[in-house]
Amino acid sequence: MTNIELCSFIDTSIQTLYNWKKYKPNLYQIVMDFKNNVAKNTVNYNKKDNEEIFVLIEQLSKEEREYYTAVIKADILKKKLNK
Repeated sequence: MTNIELCSFIDTSIQTLYNWKKYKPNLYQIVMDFKNNVAKNTVNYNKKDNEEIFVLIEQLSKEEREYYTAVIKADILKKKLNK
């Protein structure tokens, strides 16, 4: 993920990102850690994918959302345990 892609993802400008680096170094570090974690895990996040996921989730019943949330949480826990 490039800085431009990151800015698009968090809906901010590249200038804002560089201002954070200069004036809010802790915030900048948090954002950069996220960016590096995404790159390390080779996960490709983008706004279009997120919007599609939310549209699909809205079509599920409450019980279905709870079920799939539990499945996702279980998969994440398995992944953490296997590290």
